[in-house]
Amino acid sequence: MKIYTKTGDKGQTSLLGGKRLPKNDIRIEAYGTVDELNSFVGVLRDNLNDIEINAVLVQVQDRLFSIGSILAAAGDTGKFKLPTIRSNGRFKSDGQSANKIMTLISFLQHKQKRDIKAVIFMRDLDSQPERRKHIEQARLEQMDRQPKLAIIIGTPDRMREAWVLNGFIPSNQDEEQILKEITTELTFNPCEESHRLRSNSFTEPDRIRNPKVVVEKLTGGKMEREQQCWEDTPLELLRKKGVHTGLTAYIDEIEERLIPIIGSAE
Repeated sequence: MKIYTKTGDKGQTSLLGGKRLPKNDIRIEAYGTVDELNSFVGVLRDNLNDIEINAVLVQVQDRLFSIGSILAAAGDTGKFKLPTIRSNGRFKSDGQSANKIMTLISFLQHKQKRDIKAVIFMRDLDSQPERRKHIEQARLEQMDRQPKLAIIIGTPDRMREAWVLNGFIPSNQDEEQILKEITTELTFNPCEESHRLRSNSFTEPDRIRNPKVVVEKLTGGKMEREQQCWEDTPLELLRKKGVHTGLTAYIDEIEERLIPIIGSAE
């Protein structure tokens, strides 16, 4: 018996737009897996009588269809418009994401009886202060619905590396020397004023003003050393250095919203 697959005989297949890829390419595996998941969700919907759960699954399928289409397209095809991940339109991007997460939290609380008392949203501002505003808008709406749920927001400005630098204390002479050299080049101490590191560049001459680069130099790229910056540094020092990076505000939220919950559970 012979099976003919036309242009697929050579082990390749086409993406939307005409680009050819091997059939074992990870992209083909990805959208095939998404499609399979979507099929399972459809079967699940057909066998459920719960209106609320079905409403959530409809949203899941909508997003899976969009994700599958994007994965199956060869970038900018110029022939058709790719779908976007839709929302209810009440919030901007980060607020939408927060609201979707809160929908899942509510589902786990009411349908699966999970005892969830707090949720923490972490988001790099990346020079976009409106990101925090949008998440706060979503929090306000959820507080009206779930007043007993603590919602904590942490927004490193400009990115999480700024917080690592806030907590960095040289532990040996080598680290002291590296920090001294960086401070001389910048003309300011990056651990005390990490909010002034605003570059995204990994090339000269702005490379040294990229907080990721500075953290890499000071910690040697070791995550264990980064962890020491927030685990071993005194809280009051973190609070003092983090005024302009959002760390102080995050510590205040933890103390105000989360600590009482932890204390009541002991």
